Amino acid sequence: SRTEVGLAVVVRDDAGVAVTGWRVLDATMNTGTPGQVLDLGWYSPTELAVLQTASTGETSVIRISQDGAYANDIGPSNSATLGGLAVVPDRPPVALAAGGGAYRFDGDFNWTLSLTNVDAMTYSG
Repeated sequence: SRTEVGLAVVVRDDAGVAVTGWRVLDATMNTGTPGQVLDLGWYSPTELAVLQTASTGETSVIRISQDGAYANDIGPSNSATLGGLAVVPDRPPVALAAGGGAYRFDGDFNWTLSLTNVDAMTYSG
């Protein structure tokens, strides 16, 4: 009945795979009430970008430090309904709007429409 964002340690060895140390990251700090998580990825080596939707239907991207020290809303500033997020460290995040627009992150609350008629997006490998 709820959505959480957290980090854990995944240990792979000959005995199998074990997940330990689950720790919830607080997305409400500096951002208000968290919404449902739609997508996420590593924004930098120490930060996650989390796409979430509020009960109002508005979407936003939250930047959260891996140690939970901060969580900041980085936009976008319009009420675009975003459905996906492409994120890799050292590249600007790109968000996919419901209408097929791809918005590139150019700074806090500054997302530039880069492409239209987009069905899916990803960063290559």
